[in-house]
Amino acid sequence: MVDVKDPQKLPLQDKQALVSYATDPSKTTSLVFVSETIDPNDPLFSALKGKAVFKTFGQLEKSSLTSWIKDQVQQRKKDIDPDAIQVLKEDTGADLSALSNSIEKLTLFIGQRQKITKKDVEEVIGRSASSTGFELLDAISTKKSSKALSILRDLLLEGKKSAEIIGLLTWHLRKQKSAAGSDSQKFQKGLEEILKTDIDIKSGKMKEDIALEVLIARLILVLDQAADSF
Repeated sequence: MVDVKDPQKLPLQDKQALVSYATDPSKTTSLVFVSETIDPNDPLFSALKGKAVFKTFGQLEKSSLTSWIKDQVQQRKKDIDPDAIQVLKEDTGADLSALSNSIEKLTLFIGQRQKITKKDVEEVIGRSASSTGFELLDAISTKKSSKALSILRDLLLEGKKSAEIIGLLTWHLRKQKSAAGSDSQKFQKGLEEILKTDIDIKSGKMKEDIALEVLIARLILVLDQAADSF
């Protein structure tokens, strides 16, 4: 399976290549386009009409999520425990696209087993993502930029939102700043960098993934200048 995020932002040459591929696609590959909006005048989407399946993943009320998750699991000929649903909702939220991807991963993970359990969700979605989040903090703290960027990309692929990653970084810096006392200037500088990144993302000035990569580089630079730990 190949995912293409925000295809409407691709250069015209790349769109033309995808249009050409869509006329004779590989039988062993699923090509998935993910976009928040669709421009009916875009040549790529015009070419895909009649050749692709369009699905809308909107926001559901929390009260409706349980039924939606059960339905998605049943469509895959599986069952899921109530506590597993609760953990899945807490970790993934109301993003139906992320939930659908998580359910697909869980279905593959349990194999021939019939029921998805809370432990399955923790191992595949929740626990691994939480662990990776703290591994990101550790990589920044030890100034391992390549490792930090790799972990960041894993988090984004797992469906983590920029707000969650920024929240984790902010929480950690505030905690460190509080403990640092008079030696808190470097943590304040880090918090300012996080705030700037948050504004850049929300205003559309920078793409989410690029903004977070730049943020990590800036935080590591702050550490180098401070010659201390994060």
